[in-house]
Amino acid sequence: MLFFHKIRFKAALLALLVLSHTSSIYAKSQKSQAPTAYNGTIFIYQTSTPTPLNYNNGKKSLHYMPHPSKKGEFIAFVPIGYYDKGVKTLHSPKQTESTLQTIKILQKDYPKKEQINVANNKVSYSNEVAKRIEQEKNAAVKTYATITKGRLWDKPFIKPLDSVITSPYGSARIFNGKINSYHGGTDLRASIGTPILATNDGKVALVQDRYLSGKSIYIDHGSGVYSVYFHLDEFLVKQGDMIKQGQVIAKSGDTGRVSGAHLHFGIVINGTNVDAMDFIEQVNALF
Repeated sequence: MLFFHKIRFKAALLALLVLSHTSSIYAKSQKSQAPTAYNGTIFIYQTSTPTPLNYNNGKKSLHYMPHPSKKGEFIAFVPIGYYDKGVKTLHSPKQTESTLQTIKILQKDYPKKEQINVANNKVSYSNEVAKRIEQEKNAAVKTYATITKGRLWDKPFIKPLDSVITSPYGSARIFNGKINSYHGGTDLRASIGTPILATNDGKVALVQDRYLSGKSIYIDHGSGVYSVYFHLDEFLVKQGDMIKQGQVIAKSGDTGRVSGAHLHFGIVINGTNVDAMDFIEQVNALF
């Protein structure tokens, strides 16, 4: 009987060792797998030691902010562009070959082509109009390049109005059968005069009547995070105003290049347009 007990003990011990070894291999395998993120979304980098890191071959830097619910932790948003493929690497500013984090980019199945009919002068431009469009584009780029340290918000983000999505982020667009582009924001149904709310606390960075996006508001939320509101009818804030989440900042309209009244709502991270609905979902999960 003692002989059989010894055999059972040895068998159990061997099984335990095999299981332990297998678990160790699995853990190492899991640890070595790169995290993933879809094109057009964000990757939230979390750390307790916010060391300087770059991406996009050193052209962009991470901008850290305190974690909204974990004391002593920091987060930084890494935008994955609509056209990005392969991997995105985070590395030291002085050691471009030393990769700290690799993010595998997955391709999301965004909506296919949308045929949109607008006024012909919103598709074919005179030299004067083309110059205006370029100047307005440069103004936006300059705005996004202005980085306010930290985060100006301390609560979850909200949608600027409670309405259905008429055109999601990422859909391919053809205007009057000529211009091909992708939709960098989310269109929400809104009749002219509908109150538009600020998605979160921040500072009004730019208020401008633009040729394509119409009456537009840009809000700086800190650390390279901006929300944008296009095709408005009326401004209710001015540049430099500090605003609160849920504050009425404008009334919706049909200005700019549109086929009808609606709100174009967007989130821009370090100059890259990302899916606003996905951004809100990911960030709010941090609370």
